Amino acid sequence: DLTATTALGEAPPGDDDLRERVVEALLADAATTDLTIEVAARNGVVYLRGTVRTIDDTALAEEVADRVPGVREVVEELTVVALGR
Repeated sequence: DLTATTALGEAPPGDDDLRERVVEALLADAATTDLTIEVAARNGVVYLRGTVRTIDDTALAEEVADRVPGVREVVEELTVVALGR
């Protein structure tokens, strides 16, 4: 499940909207809709955190987030954990 977080503290105006647009984009994309990712945004920089099953999932999530208008940079902090571990 994708969740919005304020782990980076008080967000300047616009970051909440940007974070929500990234969450919506990840949910809408067939390649990322099932991933468990937390999204945070600060000054146009989007942070993706959580665990995914493959390295390809990290790349797909980063690509989807980067396509959202207003995203200046994507910081991918995802951990790959293979199934069965």
